[in-house]
Amino acid sequence: MKTRITLVPTGGLCNRMISIMNAILVSKDNDIEFDVRWWKNKECFAAFSELFLPIANNKVKVSQLSRFYHQPALKRNLFLPSLLRRFIFDKQYSQADHTDDMTIEDIIGNDTNIYISTFTRFSLCTPPHGIASVFNPTPEIEEKISSVTQRFDSRTIGVHIRRTDNILSIKHDTIDRYLRLMDKEISQNADCKFYIASDDEQVKKEMKEKYGNRIITQQWELSRGSVQGMKDAVAELFCLGRCNKVIGSKYSTYSIYAARLYDIPLITTDEA
Repeated sequence: MKTRITLVPTGGLCNRMISIMNAILVSKDNDIEFDVRWWKNKECFAAFSELFLPIANNKVKVSQLSRFYHQPALKRNLFLPSLLRRFIFDKQYSQADHTDDMTIEDIIGNDTNIYISTFTRFSLCTPPHGIASVFNPTPEIEEKISSVTQRFDSRTIGVHIRRTDNILSIKHDTIDRYLRLMDKEISQNADCKFYIASDDEQVKKEMKEKYGNRIITQQWELSRGSVQGMKDAVAELFCLGRCNKVIGSKYSTYSIYAARLYDIPLITTDEA
C-alpha cells in the first residue's frame, strides 16, 4: 500500500518552504504522497494560494489547513489535536522527535498513514537548491518584484539585515560587520549597488545616508501578522534572490533561502 504523509509546515515563511522542499526531495525517490496542509496563523498570516502558484508536483499537494486535528499540539489547544490523531493516523511525528541523522525510512517504519508537523526538514536529504523552480510567486507579487528588480544590474548585491525578531542575528550580525563587507565589495567593484532588505526602516535610512545612490530599497509592510505583510515578505525574498550575491546572516533562514532561490553566493557577516 502506498504511503501517505500529512505534512503541516510551521514557523515562518522560509521554515515552511524548507519543509515542503524536503517533501519534494523525499518524494522523488520514494513511493510516497504528501498532503501538505498550510496553516494560516500568526507566524505566517497568509494562505499558500495568496503567496504562490500551485506546486507542479503530482506527489506533493498543498492545501489549506481546515481541520482541528491537523493543527500542531499546543498548550493553547490543550494538546487535543494530538489525542484525536491517535484515531486517524498510524503514527505522528513532531519537531521534538527530530534528530539530524533521521531518514524517511526511520519515520515511516511499517506504517502507511503518517502525520508530520515541523518547522524545518524532517529527514536527512541533500540541501535544496534552485528553489525558485518550485515556488512561483503569484502574478500580483511577481509584478511587485519586477518593479524593483528592473533597477538591478549585474553588479547589484543583496543585503539582508534582520533586526526586529531574530535574537541571534541581532546579537551577532552587527551593522559594522555589514558595513565592512559592503565597503569590501565597493573596493572590488566601484560601480556596485546594494539592495537593502531589512525589517528596520531606520537601518535603510542610515544605509541611504552613507552610500547614497548605491542603495536600492523599498518600503514594504513585512509583517507576519497580515496578508499584505506576507506578500511583501515573499516579494522581498525574491528581490534578494535576483541579486548577483547576498550578504546576510547564517542565523536566518530568510538569508539562506534568498541565496538558494537561484543558487547565488551567500556571504555571511562572520566573514567580515
